[in-house]
Amino acid sequence: MNIKLITSGFETNKPKYIEENAKKLFMTLNNFLPRQNVDRVIGLISEEGLAVVLTKLHILHSSKVCKIKILDILGDPNFLYYAWCKIKEKQSITSGVDGVPIQNIGVRTLKNLSEELLARKYKPKPATRFYISKANGQKRPVGIPTSRDKIVQQALKIIIEPLFEPYFSKNSHGFRPGCSCHTALHQIRKEWRMVSYFLNFDLEKYFDKLGHKQIIKALKKRCADRDILAIVYSILKVGYVSLTNSRDVNMNPKEGIPQGSIISPLLSNIVLDEFDRVVENILIPKYNKKIANTRSRQSKEYYEATSVFNVEDYALRDQIKEKMGLTTRQAREIIKSAKVKVAQKKWNSIFIKR
Repeated sequence: MNIKLITSGFETNKPKYIEENAKKLFMTLNNFLPRQNVDRVIGLISEEGLAVVLTKLHILHSSKVCKIKILDILGDPNFLYYAWCKIKEKQSITSGVDGVPIQNIGVRTLKNLSEELLARKYKPKPATRFYISKANGQKRPVGIPTSRDKIVQQALKIIIEPLFEPYFSKNSHGFRPGCSCHTALHQIRKEWRMVSYFLNFDLEKYFDKLGHKQIIKALKKRCADRDILAIVYSILKVGYVSLTNSRDVNMNPKEGIPQGSIISPLLSNIVLDEFDRVVENILIPKYNKKIANTRSRQSKEYYEATSVFNVEDYALRDQIKEKMGLTTRQAREIIKSAKVKVAQKKWNSIFIKR
């Protein structure tokens, strides 16, 4: 099969790996679906259609000047099937408010999704919210989208991620392809062998507090397509519902993205990339200076907040340990975190008064 795609005034032969990938995906479809359904599917999804849409995607990611409309790729049923295969590989069993698992998505859903996207009538449904326990005893909210919304989010991720990935900081290892805590440790062993300590800090409730306008502004830098921005914005504004608590509902959030959705880690990385640049280009050069013949030392406030425990702190630790069923270490971390926050507020108030 030798397909040529005419775009931007020139012809491009499909790379060989795209043909092989399309053939593999189509074979997966035939093996997964019951025999009586294959004939219906072939009318919507084909090996040739997969090859064409993957070629369009390749041109979009590799060409600096590309006139291909991203919505034409996103709304292609062959591409939606490709996104569905990506999700199915992870064997996800959680479902959203519709209660339909990803394995039960059929051809009709892909066709309807394609028509809605191309007609600009796609409307996501609220995510299902539930809570999971954290190491410190607190609860983390998680939002699970419906299966059809998962497919759209996975398709968006496939399109958007390669546009931003080459420009992310090499010091960023979270929620990136080929990166993990192991790659971060490898970089530490390779580049920071003489460093004696590291600073550990957390952006509290980052996913819950991230502004929608901030996300869209960061996304516009490398993906200015209005249709794609509109779909992402609709995903941000759809909100969540809890199936166990009728009061835990927000159908028009002003900020935040649900943890648990496919696209939220990518959007958070896109926004945090600017923060990485500020740290690397401004903060580190400004503060990473050692004065000759001096020793680094902790501030008095930080030392008192993290190292000094009095009788009241120990008593409070035991109460937290007993009531919340935590270990001694977990209870101590809760108290340390609270004391640091109090110290920060006290320091900030002094700074403002000055």
